[in-house]
Amino acid sequence: MKAIMRRKYSRHPDYLCDFCEEKVIDRLNHQTETGLFLCPDCFSYMVVLPGCIEETIERFLLGNVV
Repeated sequence: MKAIMRRKYSRHPDYLCDFCEEKVIDRLNHQTETGLFLCPDCFSYMVVLPGCIEETIERFLLGNVV
């Protein structure tokens, strides 16, 4: 697993996935080191992406595309 994508469960009952915007229950949420919350499908997708693409997507989702 890449350094950017660290598996960490959220502490909130329900969250929207920052990538697909689907509602995900707490125990299935993954939080990245940058604070994004991802559902299991999006988390798996992000893990297999090349590093530069993954970083670009994370910056876009965080609102920092520069």
